[in-house]
Amino acid sequence: MRNPNRRAAQRRAEEAGGSDTLLIYYSENGSTMEYAKWISDTLGCDVIPYNKKNLGYASMYENIIFGTWIRNGELTHFNVLRRNLQNFGIENKNLFVYAVGIVPSSEHYKSFLFAYNQLSFLPKERLTLLPGRFDPNHVAPKYRTAIRTLGDKMLEAMPEESQMYFKQRLEIGYDGVNETALTPFYQSLRDAGVQWDEK
Repeated sequence: MRNPNRRAAQRRAEEAGGSDTLLIYYSENGSTMEYAKWISDTLGCDVIPYNKKNLGYASMYENIIFGTWIRNGELTHFNVLRRNLQNFGIENKNLFVYAVGIVPSSEHYKSFLFAYNQLSFLPKERLTLLPGRFDPNHVAPKYRTAIRTLGDKMLEAMPEESQMYFKQRLEIGYDGVNETALTPFYQSLRDAGVQWDEK
């Protein structure tokens, strides 16, 4: 995939001011977008919704945040970014990922996501799992079958208590979206040297 913004990166480097952080998010039910707004308000960073064309803008920034949601263990649309790190000029940038879902966070589950999504190039502390929301009464038809046939591998990746919570949330719904959940995400940015004006 061709990066359309090679020259734009040089122009941006010559400009004074502006954010050096870009947040690209993919959202379907609004949870990922809600976190994107909170992050943007805090960092003062630039934000764009995901599409393949927008990924080219990553070459213009030093820090890239990719926000998405988890579907049956997959970080949706992250595979496109992963396969094109060099094309998008991201291989030498600071890349951070936040993923929204309804599975309770645990180190065991996080390790499963790393392996399943082939994230060996990403420092583990740069993936932050955030609580999302799910309404069983408003599920897109294309996802109903996937939910009913949830693979054993994904369930095995969860501690027994997490499996119980996950099944319960699928059945009755769940809304865990909250701004305070971003605290470890901001810490991962600070640990990597990303700076912003604290409010």
